[in-house]
Amino acid sequence: MASSYIPNWIDSFNTLERELIIFNWGIFEKNQISALLLDNFGDALTELMIYLGLFILSTLLTISPKTFGSFGEKAHLTTFGFFVANILGKIQSQILFSILQLIKFNLLLDVYSSLSLFISVSIASLTMGMLIFCFVKLLSLFNYQNTLGDTESSRRHRSKNIHIQMRWLQKKYEFMIGDFKHSKKNQFFFAYWITAFNAAYILLIFCLQTAPIPQCASIALLIVSFMLFSARIRPFESKIPAFLHFFNFGCVLIAAILNLAQAFAATGTLEFEQTETLGSAIVAVIGINTGINTLLSLGLMILEIYNKIKLACSNKSNNKENVTEKEPKVIEISSSSQINSTQSQQRLESQSLSISTLSNGAIDPNLSGTNLINGKIARPRPRPQAQVKNTIILSNLNNRFHQMSTHRKFIRRQEGATIIQF
Repeated sequence: MASSYIPNWIDSFNTLERELIIFNWGIFEKNQISALLLDNFGDALTELMIYLGLFILSTLLTISPKTFGSFGEKAHLTTFGFFVANILGKIQSQILFSILQLIKFNLLLDVYSSLSLFISVSIASLTMGMLIFCFVKLLSLFNYQNTLGDTESSRRHRSKNIHIQMRWLQKKYEFMIGDFKHSKKNQFFFAYWITAFNAAYILLIFCLQTAPIPQCASIALLIVSFMLFSARIRPFESKIPAFLHFFNFGCVLIAAILNLAQAFAATGTLEFEQTETLGSAIVAVIGINTGINTLLSLGLMILEIYNKIKLACSNKSNNKENVTEKEPKVIEISSSSQINSTQSQQRLESQSLSISTLSNGAIDPNLSGTNLINGKIARPRPRPQAQVKNTIILSNLNNRFHQMSTHRKFIRRQEGATIIQF
């Protein structure tokens, strides 16, 4: 029953009679659903174990960064994202089948049933531990980002080690916070609100099995409440994730209303001849939702690949232009060292290092200091003090301009990374 691309091969080891393991209540008894977790969740469990194995392997690659370099870091970030996203994406199935297994905890008939109970407890513990661990890490990242808004506190807290750790956390949990705003907690932790909605949704389905009308009505009310909550706090950074969010929940709401109509028709005294039509409409809503999500995902992926190729080509052209301007910049610094002004020299050198750190050695071709450099080479006599100060001021302005342009490039890369996720 758990949606997965891998077939459930684990239930083939179950040799118990079907009548002994059926969960005798509501729709589960009607559809002859087993109470054992491995019978219902074996396919998703296999997929989860694959992601867990890849995550452990990528973690081992990060132990020796000199050997694997950036490849190990990227593999670690990717596999961690897939592993956690797989757990969060199947949270409803985990809750439902774990409840079925825990209620029938006395089904310890053989090794298979005992192992199913053990795995059920282990998965529930792993999910809870992972949610708490990620929440603590994201909370530290949220608090750090808030301290950067205050100039005085940022000077005290912005140490090099803490800054590197927070940048690493931001990259690691980008799949959970990349689409959301970072100004308020409800926006920053919106992924946890979605997880809470999924848990409440499946619990309503399970607890109200014997009351179809209250079940469907409560589910529809839950969906409407969550959509209104999302519209009020406006957690999304861009329009595309916001559209997908409200479109998906709108489709779920339509399906819930159709289910409510079916519940009224099934419990009414009059015969309702359009039951099959309502069922076909629900299937059509699910198909439309799946198709639009697939097309948008493929389209955005193609657009992201195009942007990556375009960015790589522009970087190559910029590197060629930067080679011609890097040598005169060195001449400017070496000639300025002959002047008897130590503080001015240190300021120029530190700003040159900051430019190298931000752009990895690249110098903006739009800088206007080449005329001063060429003039200085052609006339090597010492400059007056006022002319030196003007050169320093121009260098400061050029450096600030380059830092702003580098920051804009970083924002564009972050937006691209955000789009690929959908």
